[in-house]
Amino acid sequence: MAELERLLGRRVKQWRLLSNVSQARLAAQAGVSLRALRRLETGAGSTVATLLQVIQALGQEKYLLPAPTGDGLPSVAAYCSFLVRQRASIASTPKPNIDE
Repeated sequence: MAELERLLGRRVKQWRLLSNVSQARLAAQAGVSLRALRRLETGAGSTVATLLQVIQALGQEKYLLPAPTGDGLPSVAAYCSFLVRQRASIASTPKPNIDE
């Protein structure tokens, strides 16, 4: 069971990074606490409700449905296997125009 939690957590983190979203922003969008999201991503325990809210906020609900082969997990693993990014980049904020 612990290995499955870690696997799901890694997938959620990979989806978040691919979406270039910070943990704080995703937690707010999903309506979960930052601590809950961090626990989910590290496989340290989470609720099904938190998992579903985060997956929905990431727009990844399609991966909850069974793949044509039955379990759906291999297709998700193949989708995520190429990801190597470890942090979301911080979007630059426009500099104020001081001439006005």
